[in-house]
Amino acid sequence: MAYQFAHIETYSRKPNKRGVGTQFIFDEASRRTPAACKHIEHPAPPVLVFGMGLDDLEREHDARAAEATMTNQKGQVRSIRKDQKTLACIVLSHPGGGDGIAPVSEWQRRSVRWLQKRYGDRLKTVVRHDDESHPHLHAYLLPEGSQMLARTLHAGEAAKAEFMSGKRGTDANRVGDQAYRKAMREWQDDYFRSVGVPCGLARIGPGQRRLSRSAWQAEQQAVQQVRHVSTRAKSLRTRYKDDAARQFSGSGWFNKIAVAAKVREKDAEKAGFVRGAAKTKAVAMTKIADKNQEIDALKSRVDSLKTDVLELEKKIEIKDSVISNMKEETSNIKRENKDEIEQNDA
Repeated sequence: MAYQFAHIETYSRKPNKRGVGTQFIFDEASRRTPAACKHIEHPAPPVLVFGMGLDDLEREHDARAAEATMTNQKGQVRSIRKDQKTLACIVLSHPGGGDGIAPVSEWQRRSVRWLQKRYGDRLKTVVRHDDESHPHLHAYLLPEGSQMLARTLHAGEAAKAEFMSGKRGTDANRVGDQAYRKAMREWQDDYFRSVGVPCGLARIGPGQRRLSRSAWQAEQQAVQQVRHVSTRAKSLRTRYKDDAARQFSGSGWFNKIAVAAKVREKDAEKAGFVRGAAKTKAVAMTKIADKNQEIDALKSRVDSLKTDVLELEKKIEIKDSVISNMKEETSNIKRENKDEIEQNDA
């Protein structure tokens, strides 16, 4: 069983400490230049999945960044700084083939739908790279507004910036970091509900959350059940929808028979809806209605399994919170003991 991978980062025109800026990002994504793709043995052009081409995206970004302005504390309008982040990039990775895991095409469709729903018109381009060990999507976002603040597109950065507004100091920064982590957990949960669960992917790998083997297996089983039941429901719905279309296409009796199928065959006869050959069609429609009930039951099972998975995630999050608090208390005790020792030595 594989788990989801979703990552978001923001970039400025001025390269960061790792030498990565917007120019590097465009070189890595579109042109696959050797300097930007040292980790790839045989670079290949990306596949455009959604939106404008990467060259058009680069031109739009550079033009808007050149015209972007900000107002300083004196009320003066100035061009934005080169180190202001103006581009957001999301990387989503498919784990590869496996039992119970959605194919790349379905995972890609669900991922793009999630991106569109969450970011709307700010989502400009999505490309897929197939030249690494696993297929992965790169989604590029441009912020709205004259300032081009890419941090507004990053859930964690936006949450911390909102909390830190007007605040300074170590304590405030620590709480701001907590707001950052909370927002990013919610971001990952959103992707998990929309893409991870229906695609048969676990939320996070067991090692990263210090899960016991039994807890990891429980989550694997729950996610795989959701995937299996969802696929079964979809298959049944498509099958019987096609059957109905073949049997009743062009029939003037269709609407009457659809009503007749809601009651028993004898009741339908008494009601005067069924005559001759239409009786056979009414029986067939009744069978299709029964299959629709089966599909509805499967959908209910999917909802129940999703709830089980999310409850498991909540328990794991509580565990992580307890561990984090214990670590923080330990650090405080060590710091207090250190201060006391230094005072005694003085």
